[in-house]
Amino acid sequence: MTAKLTRIANMPLQAKGDQKALPADELPWKTPAELPVSMAPDVGTSTNLNPAMDGKIFGAPVVVDYETD
Repeated sequence: MTAKLTRIANMPLQAKGDQKALPADELPWKTPAELPVSMAPDVGTSTNLNPAMDGKIFGAPVVVDYETD
């Protein structure tokens, strides 16, 4: 289920280049698919959830995202 939500969250609404657009039956899941938060980055590799966790830094707005920089 998590893999499917990750795929839905990362698919564009409109086709871009060689990427397909999100199918209409999965469109209602786009926003909920973008919202899950994982708090244990060490399990990202073993569970193949790294795409769902990449670039998601949560906390005070003064926190610098050194990974992105």
